[in-house]
Amino acid sequence: MITLENLINSKVEKTIGIKYGVVGSGKYKDKKFVIEILENTISKEHDIIVSGHSPRNEKYDDYGKKYYNNVDNWAEDWANEFCWNKPIIHHAIEFTDTEFFRRNKKVARDSNKLIAFINRYQYISGTWNTIKYFINKLNFNYSNLIIYNEYHFIWNRLELPQWVRNKIKNMR
Repeated sequence: MITLENLINSKVEKTIGIKYGVVGSGKYKDKKFVIEILENTISKEHDIIVSGHSPRNEKYDDYGKKYYNNVDNWAEDWANEFCWNKPIIHHAIEFTDTEFFRRNKKVARDSNKLIAFINRYQYISGTWNTIKYFINKLNFNYSNLIIYNEYHFIWNRLELPQWVRNKIKNMR
C-alpha cells in the first residue's frame, strides 16, 4: 500500500539535465524578463542553474535584511524556490578582480549552456569575462550561448565584440 509517509521516505531517482550558467551585467535591470526567460527555458525538474552570486547592487529591504538586486541572484532565488535541483553557486572569496575572474571561469566551466543578459553596447563587464571563458571551452558550440539585450532581443552577431565574432568565424 502506498502511503504519504512511504512516498516521502522513498528515494526518488533524479535525472540531471542541462546546467545553465545564468549571468548578467550589474546594469541589467529587467528582473521580470530574466524570470520569464528562466521559466520558458529551464526544466524545473531536471536542469541546474550555475551562478557567480554577484555582490553588485547591494540593497536592504524594509526590515534591514541585505539582498542583491542583479541577474545572478534573481536566478539563484528562482532556482531555490522552483527547481528540484539547487543551484551551483560559485562565490568570490574576496572582492578583487582576480577573484572575480576565477569565479567567472568556474561558472563557464560548470555550464553546458550560458544565458547572459547585457545591455547593448556595453562591452566591458564581468559577464563578458565569463562569456570569454565559455567560448574558449574545448566543446564550445555557438548554439549553447544566448545573450539578451535590454530590449529583450538576442544580440545580433554584428553587435558582438570582435573577439567573439572571430571565435564564431573560426569554428566553421
